[in-house]
Amino acid sequence: MPTLKRMLIIDDERDFCALVVLMMQQESFHIDCAHNLLEASQFLKKEHPEIILLDHNLPDGTGLDYFNMHREEFDEAKIVLMTADPSLDLKSRAEAAGIEFAAKPFGLKKIKEIIRSVA
Repeated sequence: MPTLKRMLIIDDERDFCALVVLMMQQESFHIDCAHNLLEASQFLKKEHPEIILLDHNLPDGTGLDYFNMHREEFDEAKIVLMTADPSLDLKSRAEAAGIEFAAKPFGLKKIKEIIRSVA
């Protein structure tokens, strides 16, 4: 049996999280979801996912600012910053921090491509 890669989705859109979990259940991933930065922080203190899909605009802050302030919580995880703000400034800041950038909205096929590109 293949080893499951652990993925954390940090996104306040519960339907998006559920959709990704459903879509990727046939792949070799164990997926957890956090719906705000506080939940994410509590999760990351105990678990160490290999991949993190990080929404930028969350109820309790922005994903990129949180990442920059709490890098140690992310260990060696590969991070994908997801956002509906496709500004070049945000994209440049994410890339400078070593984070992949994905502009929303994207379809199911694109989500799989994004996950596979960092897996």
